[in-house]
Amino acid sequence: MSDQNEEILNQQTERAEDILGGLISLRSAWMGDEHVKAIPDDGALSRLLDEQSKFLQLRKNLYVMNLEEVNQIITTYSAQLKDEQLERATFLKSRNT
Repeated sequence: MSDQNEEILNQQTERAEDILGGLISLRSAWMGDEHVKAIPDDGALSRLLDEQSKFLQLRKNLYVMNLEEVNQIITTYSAQLKDEQLERATFLKSRNT
């Protein structure tokens, strides 16, 4: 692999890592919201934990992926992260008003 291609792969891997990290972080926040409820929703907690585990595994696997695979992670999850960040911000804003 040329130095230029390696640099592109590194940059895209960092980008994918940030996206997956954001999705992992959101699940942690939502699990925290569930835990403070008088009666937490066990189904929601289980789903969030499963999703978080999936994103953790994907993030771990980034370092053995090729550029095409890393770009697929970015394509697949970047819009999802933006949507979920907006959803979280709206939730927090409604909770504070």
